[in-house]
Amino acid sequence: MRRIVVLRPILVAVLALLISTLAFAQTQTKTAGETPAPQKASSPAAAATPQSDAAGEKMPVTTILDKSAPATRSTTTDGSDPLFEPPPLPRGTVSLIGGIVRSIDRVRNRFSILPFGGKSMTFHFDDRTHIYRDGVETTQMGIRKGDRVYVDTQLDKSFILARNVHVVTELQPADARGQLMRFNDRRSEMTMQDDLSRQPVRFRVDNATVIKKADSTGSATDLVTGALIAVRFSPDRGNRDVAREIIIYATPGTAYTFAGEITHLNLALGTLAIHNVSDDKSYEIQFDPSMSSSNLQLGAQATVQAEFTGRNYKARQIQVTQAAAKEQ
Repeated sequence: MRRIVVLRPILVAVLALLISTLAFAQTQTKTAGETPAPQKASSPAAAATPQSDAAGEKMPVTTILDKSAPATRSTTTDGSDPLFEPPPLPRGTVSLIGGIVRSIDRVRNRFSILPFGGKSMTFHFDDRTHIYRDGVETTQMGIRKGDRVYVDTQLDKSFILARNVHVVTELQPADARGQLMRFNDRRSEMTMQDDLSRQPVRFRVDNATVIKKADSTGSATDLVTGALIAVRFSPDRGNRDVAREIIIYATPGTAYTFAGEITHLNLALGTLAIHNVSDDKSYEIQFDPSMSSSNLQLGAQATVQAEFTGRNYKARQIQVTQAAAKEQ
């Protein structure tokens, strides 16, 4: 009798487990037999299906884009990616500006310079910019505060773009050409009239100044008033007034010989221009019209002996070596 009492709780637990299993099985069977309800489409575009009209023909479907879908990255008309590639260079006028670098911002990709004789200006640079230091291409690290630079600039929308930046640390001699007005041997100072500016320019001559003639070595005694000269000097402001080299092309009273083609001829005024073969330059020469002959024509080859008077070249003798070619 005691053993039956012990087994009764076990039988109750087993019966409860069997009842629960049967109830779960019936629920699953009922669910499997039901028709599943239509589910909502994940997007309007996926839910769009062809519709039929009264005649049973299929009607076109209007596709609705899902605004929640990520947008595709667009490109420009030239095929460049605006997020990763710089746009093409703008079209327009390119200006050259020279000056001294005042500051450079490598984070915002811009630098400012103080132009020669102007106010401070700011330029931007990017992957389109080419930077050269003494003629060798480099990076933005080649631009430093205090550098002398020459910048090719162009307006790009709201800022000025630096297309090319030339950093110059090795100054090259500059040239000036004109006529010597006077030379003060005691002060070692000369004054010449520059052909470009038509203004007097002063230079100092020291022991290091090299003086040359067109065909030989010269000296300070050849620096006579009226001589045609070229002066090479340093563009550095501290030594700009010192002549490094003086080339004397012509001195008053000296005779010169020119040979080449006559490129201009005016018999009434007695002037001609000859393209000299030896130096590949043209010279205007005055002559007496009585010296002309029938062979003196435009396009003829000639040899002219002339004297430099200090104002111009005056012909002493003209010899035509080859007549001008006849037109076909």
